Amino acid sequence: MPKPYPQEFRDDVVRVAQNREDGVTLEQIAADFGIHPMTLQKWIRKTDVEAGIKPGTNAAASQELREAKRRVRLGMTKGSTWAQTVVALGVVAWLVGHWSFALRHGAQYRSHLAMSVFHQTPLRWTLPQYHRQRRQQRQMAYR
Repeated sequence: MPKPYPQEFRDDVVRVAQNREDGVTLEQIAADFGIHPMTLQKWIRKTDVEAGIKPGTNAAASQELREAKRRVRLGMTKGSTWAQTVVALGVVAWLVGHWSFALRHGAQYRSHLAMSVFHQTPLRWTLPQYHRQRRQQRQMAYR
């Protein structure tokens, strides 16, 4: 969504408000330019923060913080792949959980990915049906 006022207009209004004469209020200046007084106050505060007059987060620091949060959210931190590892383990756990449910209840999944993941996990040793099914698969393959 485009901003309703161009940056040049904002800068001019703030410059006029900061260099106003005594007796002229921000409400009068805002009315002259056709903006809301609170909008003018926000623009002045933002300009003061950017100039270092008032404490706050300037645009460069805010952009850097947004980028850092995005990198953490996407798991792209430097030198660390913990987020990718957690996602991969979650997928494996999901597949194993579904496979173990299928084996306990006699259902069969036809996904080769799920089968290959399950055949390579330690959970397979805890399910007696797994051994029975694997034995049957091997016997069918030799016939």
